Amino acid sequence: MTSKTTIGMVVGIIAIVVVAAVLITLTLKPTKAQPTLTTQATLSASTTTNSSGSGHVPELYKEDSALGVFFNFLDGIAIESPSDVLPYLSPSFTAYISGVPFPGTYNYETFNSTWLSNFFSTYETVYFYTTALPTVMKMGNDTFQVSAVVQYFVAPTNDPVYLQVFNASVIATIRIVNETPLITQLMWVGNELPPSAVIAGYPSQHTLEANVVLEEFLSQINGMGAEFPSSVIAQYFAPTATLTVEGQLPPGLMGGMYQGINSIEGFFNTWDSYFIFVADYVQNLLANGTAIPPVVSITLNPSEGVATVTANDTVFLGWVAPGQKGYPALYDMHVSITAYFMYNPSTSMWQIINETMDFTLVPLESDTMSEVGFGAPYYGNTPAFVLVGGETVTVNAASGQSYTLQVGNIKVVVPPGTYAEFTNGTMLSTYNFIPNENKIDKVIKVIRSASAALPG
Repeated sequence: MTSKTTIGMVVGIIAIVVVAAVLITLTLKPTKAQPTLTTQATLSASTTTNSSGSGHVPELYKEDSALGVFFNFLDGIAIESPSDVLPYLSPSFTAYISGVPFPGTYNYETFNSTWLSNFFSTYETVYFYTTALPTVMKMGNDTFQVSAVVQYFVAPTNDPVYLQVFNASVIATIRIVNETPLITQLMWVGNELPPSAVIAGYPSQHTLEANVVLEEFLSQINGMGAEFPSSVIAQYFAPTATLTVEGQLPPGLMGGMYQGINSIEGFFNTWDSYFIFVADYVQNLLANGTAIPPVVSITLNPSEGVATVTANDTVFLGWVAPGQKGYPALYDMHVSITAYFMYNPSTSMWQIINETMDFTLVPLESDTMSEVGFGAPYYGNTPAFVLVGGETVTVNAASGQSYTLQVGNIKVVVPPGTYAEFTNGTMLSTYNFIPNENKIDKVIKVIRSASAALPG
C-alpha cells in the first residue's frame, strides 16, 4: 500500500512540474517555433501615445482610419450635405483649391460657408470615383498623407443638361487627434474635361443637346405642315416668347410681332384656318446654292444653355381654304427662319424665346418640290378643275319639290324654294342646274336658298 501511494504522488508531482515548465517556456522564452504568437505579442505591445497623452491607437488601425476618413470626406461632397463632410475636418483645417471648381484658400469656417455652399447650390447631381487606388504614406507618429486622382461628374442646377467632369489631384493630410483621424490640410488641383474624354464612345454634350433642340424646332415646322392645333405647334415656345413674322405674305396672313404664347398661338390659329392643306420641307441654303439640313449652334456653360437654329430656305406650299382671302390659290412660300432657344431648368426643357420668320413668295413653277413628291408643272397659280362626270336637272323653285343629282358617290340635293341669282341681280325660279364648271361660271354665280340668302 505504501509503495503504490508513493508512486502515485511522485507521478503527480512530475506532471505539475512539466506543465509549469511549458508555460514558462511559452511566456518567457519564445522560440522560432512560434512566429505567429511572437508577432501578435509584438503588435499588442507596440502602442503609441497620442499628443494628449491619453489612449493608444494601433498602427494598423491608424492607416485604415486615414483612408476611411478620406473616402468619407469625398463621399460627403457627393452627398451634398455639410453634416457628411465637416465631421471629418479638423478645427485647424486648411484647404488650398486651384483650378476648378471655386479656387481659393479656405479655413474650416470658410470652406463650409463658401466652398461647400457654392458646390452644393451650383450642382444638383454629383457622382465621384477615383481613377486608381489612393496611396497612403506615413508622415509621422500620428500623421498620414493620402493621395488620389478624383473625378466628379456634376450637373449644374441652372443648366442640368450641361454634364461636367472635374478631374482633381487631391492630397489630404490626416492626423490622429484624441484617437480620431481628422483631415488637417487639403491640396486640390482640378481641371474640367468633357464626358467624351473620360467615357469611351460617349458623344459630346453639345451634340446631344443640339439633337434635342433640332427635334423641337422640326416639331414646330411639322406641326405647321400638318396643321396641328396651335397649342401643339407652339408647345416649345416660352410663355413670354416673341415671334416676328415679316416679308411677303399671302393676303390671309398678317405680319408683325407676336408677343407671348397666347399671341403666338393666335398666329398659328390663323395659319390653320387660312390653309386647307400645307406641304413643307426644311433646309438651310448655303451661298453656293447647296441645300443642307438646319444648322444648330449650341453654347453650354454652368449658368445657362443657349442655342440657335437656322433654316434660311424653308419651303411651305399652302392651299388656301374655301372662303378665305385669295381663294382659290396655291402659294409657294420660301421662309427664312431663325429660332433662338434657352434651356429652362424649371421645366427641364429647351424653349424658343425668340423666332423670326421672313416670308418670300415665289412663282410655283420655280419650285419643283421634288423632295416631297410634288411636281410644279401639275399646279398653276389658279387651281384647275377637271370634270370627271356630270348630271343636269331643270329646277323649278316654285314647284315646292327638291331635286337630287348624283355622280358616283357624290350626291347633291337642291332643296325646295332654291332660286338662281345672276350677276346683275336677276332671280330665276326655273333654271338648269348643270355641274359643269364652264357653264356655271357663265350662267350662275351662286345657288342659294330664297329663304336663307347667302352672300354671292
